[in-house]
Amino acid sequence: MQISFQAPAASLVALAGTGRQGDAELTLSFADQVQVAPLLRALKAKVFHRGNRVYSVGWSTTREHATTQAAEDFLITHAEAITPATGTLTFTKADATTWTLNPAVVAISSSRRIGVTTIHTYQAQGTKS
Repeated sequence: MQISFQAPAASLVALAGTGRQGDAELTLSFADQVQVAPLLRALKAKVFHRGNRVYSVGWSTTREHATTQAAEDFLITHAEAITPATGTLTFTKADATTWTLNPAVVAISSSRRIGVTTIHTYQAQGTKS
């Protein structure tokens, strides 16, 4: 699966599944807004489903680099490529179908290096477009 993030007026950032990147482990959850209205003297409260679904997506991926220096350089500069901006997060499956969150924000990114390999874990939130 390929995962990419595009913020307005910024370059497309490939976050998984392209070039020398490993496959993504993907987790997905969502939360809807629910309003509970306790009514005066009623036996039960009223519950209203308000929609406004927000998806939380997490994934991990690895990248192979030519040298340890290249891996270190990528590790340091990669965080800058994912500026805290609102954009479009696109998931492209093997059969080329896509699933998109727009608007979306990559809220958490964690990276580490082992030899010439960098390992990245991401958390994003957004709504389905």
